[in-house]
Amino acid sequence: MIVNTSGVSLVELLASVVVLSVLASLIYLVWFTGISAWRDQHQGFTARHGVQLALTRMARELRGASGVVQATTGRLVFLGPDGSTVTYELRDGDRLVRFDGEKERVLGTGVGSCEFVLSDDRKLVTITLTSVEVEGRRYDLRTKVRLRDPG
Repeated sequence: MIVNTSGVSLVELLASVVVLSVLASLIYLVWFTGISAWRDQHQGFTARHGVQLALTRMARELRGASGVVQATTGRLVFLGPDGSTVTYELRDGDRLVRFDGEKERVLGTGVGSCEFVLSDDRKLVTITLTSVEVEGRRYDLRTKVRLRDPG
């Protein structure tokens, strides 16, 4: 009697399928974890960047302001170098806009809250911006801007 030993038995085939399935699952798990970590980091960066961009633009313009008319949570009204009235305001829950009477411009998106505090001598404005919540975290940025001396 001749026994054919070439080929693969059913037990060997099942064992190889199980091993390949485990390896494929591990590769997928590593890949999925990497993509999730990248997405979380990207969303956090985008939130911080939007807030930082708005803060930088406001600070630059406020340094040349000739005076502050109103400073509250969510709204700042000041006089530009040419005496025109400029308003910063939080709208639609995440957009910080600049309005100068003629046109409206978005300074930054992803801003969850903003607070403007004017010092007693009315020469220093503290700006605090908080991003919208991303993956359970909020990002706070704060700066102090000294207004130019009118003299």
